[in-house]
Amino acid sequence: MRRQIIGGSLAILLLALAGLVFWSWKKRESLTDFRPAPAFRLPNSSGRLSELAELVGRPVILHFWASWCAPCIEEIPTWVDAARRAQMSAEGLSNAVAWVAVSLDDNWANAHRVLREGSLPKNLWSLLDVNKALPEAYGSFQFPETYLLDSEHRILHKWVGPQDWSGVWVGELISRVQRLKPTR
Repeated sequence: MRRQIIGGSLAILLLALAGLVFWSWKKRESLTDFRPAPAFRLPNSSGRLSELAELVGRPVILHFWASWCAPCIEEIPTWVDAARRAQMSAEGLSNAVAWVAVSLDDNWANAHRVLREGSLPKNLWSLLDVNKALPEAYGSFQFPETYLLDSEHRILHKWVGPQDWSGVWVGELISRVQRLKPTR
């Protein structure tokens, strides 16, 4: 009897949570109350400075990570694989999602121990923030953290901690965000 009550309560809680998530996402489609993403200008490993402004018109998945962060090390392979899958499914789309990995390491040697640039998909930028100022501008407090930006670079969603980027939900999310119409 007690197990049935606990099971029933858990089912009700899960349904309520699913409803809240659905309502929250539906509300996000209006894109009227989201703050602009802080701009950045960070170097890649060859020293070229890359800016968020270069990606105007494209949604962005911005990921903060570091080689000294154990959960980051576990998560980064599935995150890169998700970027690779997204690239394959978005061939030829002008609004294909851009993936930006910002390492908080002190140097490229440390970052490259985990994320080797030669094996990265073309839709993924690997950048370094040695000053660690960008995560603070976004409001990050725990790593890894990932932000979803719309094509106008407003923050739609934030994931705190490691995620399972191998799930079907990633492809569905990318498809959905690429269909969102700009509000301007």
